[in-house]
Amino acid sequence: MNRSHLLAVLTAVLLAGQVFASGLGEPEFNVPQRIVEESLFQDVSLDDPLVKKAAEQVAAIVKATGEQERAIAQLCNRHARYIFDVSHQRAKPMEVLEAVAFLTRKGKSFNEAAQLYHQARAKQRLDHAAAMTQLASVK
Repeated sequence: MNRSHLLAVLTAVLLAGQVFASGLGEPEFNVPQRIVEESLFQDVSLDDPLVKKAAEQVAAIVKATGEQERAIAQLCNRHARYIFDVSHQRAKPMEVLEAVAFLTRKGKSFNEAAQLYHQARAKQRLDHAAAMTQLASVK
């Protein structure tokens, strides 16, 4: 194998890795189902009640903010990890989804909603139920 051929093969491998890492090479998946599966650490069916609830919440966030479904899933995962990093409390992506769906119905952007949830969970060290009770008073 000559040097230019080896360079072409390595370039192709690197580009393929970048395409897959960006999600473009990933097979299609159901976003609400993926959020629930990542929250529960197990496979769930599309007709699971949690998936149906997550689908309604994702649709509400898309409608309120214009965010794409995959971006919502990534942001929910990121914010759940952030809460854990700051407070060492386990936060599930579907908990973040619920809080953000609730707050975006009140006119908040995704990031504003996530920040309010962070404050309740990470800074005040509230569990999900207590944080949702507190967020109910947000205008």
